Amino acid sequence: QVLAASRALQDALKLNLTWLAHIDIDEAILVSNIKHYLYHVPKRFEQVRVLNWEAAVDDIEIGDWFREVKHFKINPLNVPRNVFDNFWPEHQRGKELFMGYSNGKSIVRVRPGVVPAGVHVFGERMGREKGFGEFSTKLEDGRPGVNPAGSLVLLHYINCGFRNWKQKYTILGNFSDFYFDKHEMPTFHRMSRDVIHESTADIVSEKVYRKKIMWKPSEVYTLVQAGIMVIVNHVAHTLEKADMIADMRRVSMDSAGTKLNRKKSQQSRLPNYQPSVEEIERSNSEAREAGVSDIG
Repeated sequence: QVLAASRALQDALKLNLTWLAHIDIDEAILVSNIKHYLYHVPKRFEQVRVLNWEAAVDDIEIGDWFREVKHFKINPLNVPRNVFDNFWPEHQRGKELFMGYSNGKSIVRVRPGVVPAGVHVFGERMGREKGFGEFSTKLEDGRPGVNPAGSLVLLHYINCGFRNWKQKYTILGNFSDFYFDKHEMPTFHRMSRDVIHESTADIVSEKVYRKKIMWKPSEVYTLVQAGIMVIVNHVAHTLEKADMIADMRRVSMDSAGTKLNRKKSQQSRLPNYQPSVEEIERSNSEAREAGVSDIG
């Protein structure tokens, strides 16, 4: 990931881009207007730390998590500690609130000398983060229940679906307990590795998935009422809208193509027919309006 981000920074410089975000395939940035948000970031800050909210899975199998997953656990930094303890006391927890990281990801200003300082932040050359101005999206009053479309949030669709979870840890293999031989891996990360590689029966790993990853309706209700979990429909609605627009364009292009082909077929049956310049221009105009190439 660090190598990919380094290459992306080089490409971004060549393309004269101003900002670059480093996120994974199971993540999405949720914001009402990203250009407006970044434009108003004070110049003294070189990067924006975007706190992540983690998906709360309530189904055993999930195909497209961007469309199917709607519940998200708010980052602990956005929730007052007393609220969390009152509504989710430690002795009642059957799982960790966050399975993955909770320190967010970053969006950085693109300029020479900037490099990834790990997978969550950027820094100066040689990976030094010290002195690198950071603008955080953490709420100063820590209030829960923030409107997800009105602020900058990173949605992390981690371990969505039993088959996806099993495939992920099968591919990762028997990795070390430590990042770069220094920092210990999260407990859940190590537990998933051990379950997948020590158990050959799906029934065993599926039992773990249901207990440690899936959330029961009662748990979801408790956390939503407390403001520790929220419902986010914006991503699914955006994709549905994009699908509708694509379908409308496809139908429009198919209709225009059929109309043009019918006219050409009729013209080809006439003896020694040669279309006039005006007819060719009119056909090309209709084609351009439909989004297809000139036919002249």
